[in-house]
Amino acid sequence: MPGMTELEERLTGDDAGAQREAILHCLSAIEARLGRSIAAGLPRSDFAGWQCALAAVVAARAVVNHLPPAAAGTSPSTIEGLFRRAL
Repeated sequence: MPGMTELEERLTGDDAGAQREAILHCLSAIEARLGRSIAAGLPRSDFAGWQCALAAVVAARAVVNHLPPAAAGTSPSTIEGLFRRAL
């Protein structure tokens, strides 16, 4: 059964472990950049949006971290269940 998104396909494919690590690396880099920008100071009008973006990246990383390290062969319904529990 195909996944609902391209990301789900990547996380359940033959190279799921490598895909998971690449996604986590990317999310960590985004989190670091957002954190540095927030710490450096933002206009009051931008602060809430940047905080929301940072919270979204942290949440995405938590969801991906809940996936098994070698999720190859994991059915999309299993991935969906992990996302639902994370919310």
